[in-house]
Amino acid sequence: MGTVIGKKGMLNFSYQFRFTNEQKEAKLVSLPTGVPIPWDKGVRAMKAAREAASIKGRRLEEDYKAKRSGRYADHSDDTLSEYAEYYLEEQRAAQNVLKIKTDSLASVESYLRLHVLPYLGAIKLSDLSSCHIESWLTELVSECHRRAEIVKQHPDAKDNKKPFYRSLKKILRALAGMLSHAIEREYIYKNVATMRKMYKVILESVPQEEPNLPPTFDEVTEILKAVNGLDIETPVTLMAYYGLRRSESLGLRWENITPDKLLIRDTIIKMSDSILVFRESNTKSKYSRRDLPLNRFMSEYLENVKAKQKQDKQLFGNCYKDDGFVCAAMDGKPFAPDLVSHKFKKALKSHGLPIVPLEKLRNAVACQLFEATYSAELVGMWLGHSPRSVTEAHYIDPRVGKSLLRVAEIIQMGAERRQAEA
Repeated sequence: MGTVIGKKGMLNFSYQFRFTNEQKEAKLVSLPTGVPIPWDKGVRAMKAAREAASIKGRRLEEDYKAKRSGRYADHSDDTLSEYAEYYLEEQRAAQNVLKIKTDSLASVESYLRLHVLPYLGAIKLSDLSSCHIESWLTELVSECHRRAEIVKQHPDAKDNKKPFYRSLKKILRALAGMLSHAIEREYIYKNVATMRKMYKVILESVPQEEPNLPPTFDEVTEILKAVNGLDIETPVTLMAYYGLRRSESLGLRWENITPDKLLIRDTIIKMSDSILVFRESNTKSKYSRRDLPLNRFMSEYLENVKAKQKQDKQLFGNCYKDDGFVCAAMDGKPFAPDLVSHKFKKALKSHGLPIVPLEKLRNAVACQLFEATYSAELVGMWLGHSPRSVTEAHYIDPRVGKSLLRVAEIIQMGAERRQAEA
């Protein structure tokens, strides 16, 4: 059994295990895993790094033993298709151990199988060059053009084998991730998918989509009317008024609500390849763990939700699953995140409203707060962001121009007041 060790002053974790050679001599082998030791990142980061080092260490232990026994598998001569199978298998094993959501891995696998391997799969890993990438990206852009024409003629047509314009960078990033994996294992020495300057002209030649603005105040009002009385009303209300993440609103428990605060402590997670839903006693990051003041409106609303749950408990009797969740189905069971999104989209369709992603309600709250405070720091603290750049780039950027216009109006009012007093 291997052991991950890390001491003060070391840069990376090492993996130690005992190996018995042909002469029946046991020796302690120590292999550097390359996983950095996050001394100043907190307990959660340290635990995750140890688990990652343990996974990588076990792989290094297998390779070490295979080399000593003459059965070492060298992937340097693999084609991209062959290496992709090895890469995806290793990523799945790592995520199963760490119990991480597999949505991102499912997307990466989809990008590789649909848009990378059909074009580049027969090329050897060591022979892949920037010329291959340029030709492949040019072909992908042509596929995007063809898809755009099909959608223009038949708006309801579905063809997942052709990419969207907005997916090109994600597809290139998926290939770059696989090549980085190969570099870590010293099968190749250069990641040709990260030469952004070479491919910048190709990627900038595609039509740029209009920014998807978050819903306005009136649009959010119509959305809240559409979900009124539905079982998903509570999570949607928490997102629309308090800007909580979907997982945060679903993970909120009654014990996390005090007379004057909402304590964001838990999240609800669903594995993409499973129907099981489970609660994590942590948040997306340490900055997401926050205490939000509870205003009178939300306090009264949650009191009504609690009274409704009490009635449901009497109705269902012993069949009621009382896990203490604020957002729960009529029988008390927690919601699966994707089910809430599905029902939200269905509610918008039935009321003839534009289809808005559920997560955009959080953006709407961010824009509303920024227009009132002009402070990205305050908005970021409320939403649970660490760097200010995240708030500005992904949440308030579309409305900055409107907010700056409001600042100009305030300055104008001050100038007129001075002129009147002069």
